[in-house]
Amino acid sequence: MIKKIKSFLFENKHASQTVAKNTFWLGIGTFSSRVVKAIIIIYAARVLGTTDYGIFSYALSLAALFSIFADVGMGPILTREVAKDPKTLEKNLATSLVLKLILVGISVVLVAFISPFFSAIKGVNNIMILAALLIAFDALREFGFSITRAKEKMETEAAINLTTSIAVTLFGFGALALKKSALSLMTGYMIGSGIGFILSFILLKGYLRNFWRLFDASYALHILKEATPFAVMGLLGAITTNTDAVMIGWLNGANDVGRYSVAIRIVGLAYLIPTMIATSIFPLISRLAKKEDARVSQIMEKIVPFSLSLAIPIFIGGSILASPILLFLFGSDYVSAGPAFALLLLTIILSFPGAIIINSIFAYNEQKTLITSLTLGALGNALLDYLLIPKMGILGSSIATVISQGVAFLIIWRTMKRINNFKTAKYVWKSLVAGLIMGIVTIVLNALGIHVILNIITSGMIYILTLTALKDDVFRQIITVFKMREETAL
Repeated sequence: MIKKIKSFLFENKHASQTVAKNTFWLGIGTFSSRVVKAIIIIYAARVLGTTDYGIFSYALSLAALFSIFADVGMGPILTREVAKDPKTLEKNLATSLVLKLILVGISVVLVAFISPFFSAIKGVNNIMILAALLIAFDALREFGFSITRAKEKMETEAAINLTTSIAVTLFGFGALALKKSALSLMTGYMIGSGIGFILSFILLKGYLRNFWRLFDASYALHILKEATPFAVMGLLGAITTNTDAVMIGWLNGANDVGRYSVAIRIVGLAYLIPTMIATSIFPLISRLAKKEDARVSQIMEKIVPFSLSLAIPIFIGGSILASPILLFLFGSDYVSAGPAFALLLLTIILSFPGAIIINSIFAYNEQKTLITSLTLGALGNALLDYLLIPKMGILGSSIATVISQGVAFLIIWRTMKRINNFKTAKYVWKSLVAGLIMGIVTIVLNALGIHVILNIITSGMIYILTLTALKDDVFRQIITVFKMREETAL
């Protein structure tokens, strides 16, 4: 029995087992690492208060805006190309890594020495050099994961992610014990991320021997050409993701940044669910795209409704319990962010299927079409932030985010339907009914003063039981995806 479990968890045998194994490890690695890191975030937000925590969050967002060159899509390109032809690994890796090192170096200079000129909050400039190092360590560690994903060895990625989060948490606590400040928290983050970076390259050093000798200048030009859409997408994605915090800082100050940041962090944790699903299924879709489109459609018709069946209860229950959740996790200073948090949860309905659709578009090598959606989303978000934040504060920023993401989602949805016209609507109505019933229960339990954690557990059980009573088969159908065998997979 133990031998079978070990074989399932650490060996790639066929497509169905590999997808299931990778999904398991991505789930374990992603959620365990985020849960560990959430401990330091919750503690830091409480002990630093909204202002100092706002300074830390603002610095991270500002650094992200100026680190656009750190990742121009070479990781996904490496994963895609090696998944298609494993023989190209050495040349792809060597050339991509050299380019990556150059671009990360440029980003470090921009973050450390240029971004401070754009800071509107006192105290941020003192920590931008540390933020630059954090960006570099994270970018290089993520690049290492492109190898594990290409080889479909997500167990290695899970181990590195969890170790990194433990290091960040331990050093974060240590730094805050010495001095409770945004600078201390950033120092702990940077050291922990550095340890993860070192570990990733130690574990992957077998793929990196003499990589500079295999650098191919002509192939580098090919990679840069392929990566151009990702460079644009990276810029637009950074603007979309970080505009809110930066604009709030410019217009309202660090206090509002701190309150908004705790809300967006919880929502961001939920975003990991579709990212994990999309990453696990990406190699399989990459192999089938343009070859067996009917099978891709079959996969999409199971994966997308499955993602929505997970998103619906999170949105409904989270919106109802927004303020109690913030009070329980972060304290009374952050409760006023409840309405903004509830509205941000609406983006979960968009992001869950959206992450899967974006990866599928990339599998078809149609990433250029994503630029339109990201452009409208990024520019629309920035404009709406500018118009709404002065009048409505962080609630205005939440409205801007929902509208801009909604427009972007409609574009990518139509793009994927043009590429591969899969069906969705007929599979999700039972999840909607179950979600509404669950929502009623959640409201009643909240009105009765039931503790938020007990309410969440009870409401979740009601949702599952209702789906069972409705004989919903979306959970059963998702298993068939793992049973799909692709003879050329391994």
